[in-house]
Amino acid sequence: MKRLVLSIFLCLMIAVSAYGLTPNQNAVELLRQAIRLLEAPGPILPPSPPSVVGPKSYSIMPPEFSGNEKETRITKHNPQFKIIGDFFGYYPGSSKRYVYNTKYRNGGRGHVEYHPEIEGPYEVRFFYRATRNRSKKPPDVRHMRDGKVVVEFLGSVQYSKGSGHRNDKFVFNLKVGDYIAIVPADPKSIAFGRMTFTRMGD
Repeated sequence: MKRLVLSIFLCLMIAVSAYGLTPNQNAVELLRQAIRLLEAPGPILPPSPPSVVGPKSYSIMPPEFSGNEKETRITKHNPQFKIIGDFFGYYPGSSKRYVYNTKYRNGGRGHVEYHPEIEGPYEVRFFYRATRNRSKKPPDVRHMRDGKVVVEFLGSVQYSKGSGHRNDKFVFNLKVGDYIAIVPADPKSIAFGRMTFTRMGD
């Protein structure tokens, strides 16, 4: 019985504080207001938008192609690897395949773009093959957003008396829609290979 009286009293106090009612008002009305208040659903809050977090690791390969050197034919396009200009491919079907520009085609003009479609801070590695046939000038590595340069770095000179696969490392804070452009500094050839993305902070 005491619990029932206490519950009614609490309902009355809730009604008084919530609706600005005075204790002199009809007790039945106070009780009705309190019951309606207790039965009313709470506010429905919209769900929090999910945070956009890219994968821990990601990679973009040049398109698949057949034939080497001047006989290059792309057999499977990769929409995340965009070729602007004329290029030759090497090591078809290999995880080390790459394409390269050459002064003998379209004057060597052109570049490539890597479109990862991920978001977050990433360590980015750009793989290429260095040889004595490569340019002695470093390429520009540009983080692009809405057609504008966010930040720009110089890559490594790809000319080498020997030959081998190497990579450059950069850090970019990416947004969905951003892309990385690798632009040669002159018409002489440079190689464009795989690009990997490793999320920072993991």
